[in-house]
Amino acid sequence: WYNSTSGTNKALVHIKAWSSSGALGTARNALGSAGTQTTAIVFGGQTSPPTRVNSTEEYSGASWATGGNLGETKSGVASAGTQTATLCSSGQTAPGTFTANVEEYNGSSWSEQNNLSTPGSRRGCGTQTAGLVFGGTQAPPVLDATEEYDGTNWTNGGDMNVARNQHTGTGTQTAALAISGGTSPSDGTGAVEQYNGSTWTAISAISTSRYDMGSSGTTSDALAFGGYPSTAATERYNGTSWVTAPALGTARYTLAGNGTGTSALASGGRAGPRQAVTEEYTFAFPLKTITDS
Repeated sequence: WYNSTSGTNKALVHIKAWSSSGALGTARNALGSAGTQTTAIVFGGQTSPPTRVNSTEEYSGASWATGGNLGETKSGVASAGTQTATLCSSGQTAPGTFTANVEEYNGSSWSEQNNLSTPGSRRGCGTQTAGLVFGGTQAPPVLDATEEYDGTNWTNGGDMNVARNQHTGTGTQTAALAISGGTSPSDGTGAVEQYNGSTWTAISAISTSRYDMGSSGTTSDALAFGGYPSTAATERYNGTSWVTAPALGTARYTLAGNGTGTSALASGGRAGPRQAVTEEYTFAFPLKTITDS
């Protein structure tokens, strides 16, 4: 609007971009993550040379600090929850060796919980008391199984339509997205499925087929970014279709993603070497004042 007394215009300015933030203390890929853009947590993963770790780091919105170690050293885990109420399920503990172990984090330490029914390197979303784990691999087979967590026990949910691994997941236990991934016998797919708490339904595919991406958001407003082959590409889902969004500053894959569709965090990954890079995504309409000359 225009202020005739001061001679200024105020307008809504559309901003959407990735920006660099504080680097991880330990460069790693295939790590778990949870939380928001300003209060996040990462755990597990692989360092260079390929070594699985159990270390945890907590993000304050600007920098990372050391948290309590996982009880089990692993990578490729399913993760869910917040920085102070985190769920870490499944994972790979050694070449060809997979676990069904589940751990919960309380903001300072991890504790062992009831195991999943199906071990593997899997993916998940949701909260610590309403978690969802779906798909994954035991190298082989590729999995289509879904499991739901009530904070104590795991029960079987509806199977995915397409078994897949190296996918990414976001949302809640009753409204989740499984994005892209590797399928058998294909190495990669752009296919996306949505879960309603009982069944999976195929929805609009991402524009560029890739896997090992990061993601954030909900079934009506999601972000998918990075992936293999190593790319900085980002796409945003509006509940109906995927559209191109600003690219990451650093192309990478097997990275961690969390947050919302408008306020996301991308951490770690690989772009050749393991990465410590952290980037924040912002989609906003701030007011800008323009003074007439």
